[in-house]
Amino acid sequence: MSNDVTTSDGEARMTPPTNRRRVLWVATGMAGLTGVVGLAALGGLAARDDKPGDARRAAEQRLAAPQQVNDDGKPPANVPTSTAGDRGGRDDDHRGGGRPGKVRDVPCDEEQLVEAVDLVNRDRGGTLRLARHCTYELGGYDVKSGSGLPTIRHEVTIEGRDATITRDSEDTFRLFTVADGGDLTLRDVTLKGGNAAAFRYGGQQTTDRPQGPDGPGPADQQTPGGQREPGDTQGPDGGALLVAPGGAARLVKTTLVGNNAEGNGGAIANYGRVDIHDSKLNNNHAR
Repeated sequence: MSNDVTTSDGEARMTPPTNRRRVLWVATGMAGLTGVVGLAALGGLAARDDKPGDARRAAEQRLAAPQQVNDDGKPPANVPTSTAGDRGGRDDDHRGGGRPGKVRDVPCDEEQLVEAVDLVNRDRGGTLRLARHCTYELGGYDVKSGSGLPTIRHEVTIEGRDATITRDSEDTFRLFTVADGGDLTLRDVTLKGGNAAAFRYGGQQTTDRPQGPDGPGPADQQTPGGQREPGDTQGPDGGALLVAPGGAARLVKTTLVGNNAEGNGGAIANYGRVDIHDSKLNNNHAR
């Protein structure tokens, strides 16, 4: 078993809107003001070499579409038109709703960090920029996921700027969980002291797990690190980071040090997809 990382075994691009739509609105708007003669002329242009009767019919068809223009010849508000806000036809959303361009600065405060992660999830993605060289000391966790920070459910980037996120509690919990559909990028940050287990590495008890005649009770108690199916976000896998099936993570210039897991992956338990670039994993342990 690897102590650091455990893996499981086993939009088409929209064509930028052209000006044809806007020209059509102007033309039909003018026709609505000048009457059937103008429409017949426009219809004749559209019909090209068709017979005059066909041109007349084409003009009448255009006249029979009042929903396309208001009385002043302008397009109604509920009809999409080409605007500068279209950004060349690209959707503002990215990968199903993420907003990688939206950046929040996070002060050097662990409660602010927890709140920022929660907000970026509600916004369906974004970027958090941590305070430079700050140490965020997490003292609590989510009992549903066993993580010190809210579960990542969308595309989230954390720019660490040489910051550290560490567990500062007698309670045991991992630091990050990435759920199905989540996509976490960590850059220039250190993850330290995560513990996805009901014990400290080396055997010292830190929770009130039931004691049997031969010592601690089984590891499947309802604790942040209970024994469950591999990849379960409530399981004891991934001391610093757990990536559930369907999730993804990318580590760039990131250090994972001193993390522990009662299950698999002292630093990372990967059941989805993890890419690691120019990063360090040191002194992480798994039972």
